[in-house]
Amino acid sequence: MQVFNLEASQKKLNDTMKLAATYRGEYINEVAILEYLMEEIIVCYFTSGHKQKSLELIHAYFGSVACNFNTKRNLVIFIAEKYSEFKNIYTKMDAALQDIAAFRNIIAHQKLVLTPKVWNAFDNNTVFFSDTTTKDRKVIENQKKVNRAILDKEINKIKFTSNKCMELHRLIVEKLKT
Repeated sequence: MQVFNLEASQKKLNDTMKLAATYRGEYINEVAILEYLMEEIIVCYFTSGHKQKSLELIHAYFGSVACNFNTKRNLVIFIAEKYSEFKNIYTKMDAALQDIAAFRNIIAHQKLVLTPKVWNAFDNNTVFFSDTTTKDRKVIENQKKVNRAILDKEINKIKFTSNKCMELHRLIVEKLKT
């Protein structure tokens, strides 16, 4: 007869929760930096770099509930479409931003799967988040696997998009000077 080791099981549970918190923190931090860059593009484009108007836009809009990640995405893509230099990249940016938003919503808002089966199989690398969607008024719940390789791949999407946002911001600033 096999004896259940409660202490080892509790350690795996705690390690699972710690790793999930680490993954959440890393990802959300990268998204926060990207959102800041998106806001910089929007402010620069719509205020033409005017300092007082920039401050007013930041206070009036970016602090409001209406200004979520998807709204910022739509505005950044609207702006990117205005520049011929971004003609071949804005659709890739938009797709990346949609992927980032979807993964962010799971990481930020969904529950960590904490069944005994999951935490007892914990490998110090993989956690699972509950990915709940509704289709035809039925709740569909899947488990979203996240490990270091998946997280790094998702963070690389953010870095690619952040670099494109910085390029777009520089382009807007250059155009304002002419």
